[in-house]
Amino acid sequence: MIQVYSDSDCFMLQNRFVDEYLCEANGSFVKVFLFVLRHQFDKNLELADIANALNLLESDVIRAFKYWHKMGLIKFNHTGENDFYIEFIKESGTLKTSSPNINDEKTASSVKSSTMHTAVSYSKSDINSYMKNNDGIRHMFLISEQLLNRSLTDTDRKILFSFYDYLGMPVEVIFTLLEYCISIGKSNMRYIEKVAYSWADKNINTLAKASIFVKEETEFSNTLKKFKNLFKITGREFTSTEEAYIRNWVYEQKLTDDIIKNAYETTVTNTGKIAFKYMDAILKNSTSADFTKPTTASTGKMQKKNSFQDYDNDITDFDIQLIKNRINKQ
Repeated sequence: MIQVYSDSDCFMLQNRFVDEYLCEANGSFVKVFLFVLRHQFDKNLELADIANALNLLESDVIRAFKYWHKMGLIKFNHTGENDFYIEFIKESGTLKTSSPNINDEKTASSVKSSTMHTAVSYSKSDINSYMKNNDGIRHMFLISEQLLNRSLTDTDRKILFSFYDYLGMPVEVIFTLLEYCISIGKSNMRYIEKVAYSWADKNINTLAKASIFVKEETEFSNTLKKFKNLFKITGREFTSTEEAYIRNWVYEQKLTDDIIKNAYETTVTNTGKIAFKYMDAILKNSTSADFTKPTTASTGKMQKKNSFQDYDNDITDFDIQLIKNRINKQ
């Protein structure tokens, strides 16, 4: 949680911000400063809201706070495990000495965040100094360039060094991280940074843990390719919702390929298209112990479904029996 305090009752930008800091500041840092100043009275502003609104990583937002603290425009403190306090400094440069009343809706707001890491900001001179005094850092950058098949920029080095210095990732885990991202076609350093913080949140901090994670994700990627062919999907990838369905069927319900295939065929037969919600309803019923007799089989016909019909609650016993019969034939 970040508590933001200011004695101003409107969105007012300090003159010295434009006169002294605007030209030299990183554009992302400027955006964060203006956004938080504008929303300083919002009680439910979350760190993720700031990052999403500005198309930044949460770590970028924290770096911006630290930068403006260093410049003397805000007071930024880490007050708890995931709690932060921000106070805008008056134009004169003096700080308010009184503590904010967090119950005062006019002066304080809170920014909530999930578990996160607050990356420090490194200067180019910092990185050069570390490289000069640590052969391991130079080696890490060299191998990273080989893995990425390009020269590292100053920003790349800062981000990679933050994995090592701030997140505490061993070098071999960093290399595994890079190899994994490259294997899925993601070599952009900002994407890699996002994955690194995700690994840190999941406590993937050893080579063994990283190897297990990569193996599981690789297996799931192959599973997706298999079902993409099975479902005859071309020209697009699975959506995140569709991936969640498949992950549930394969790893939680532990359904066989034949059962899923039969559910797919029944779905297409009844709806004329692939409908994951419809398939999921069939599969949930087909795994239960209660297989009742078909209620529509005696008619010898399957009722044609309207394309606008909600299939979530329209899974018949005949659908389930059809799957069961196909499996028995096989």
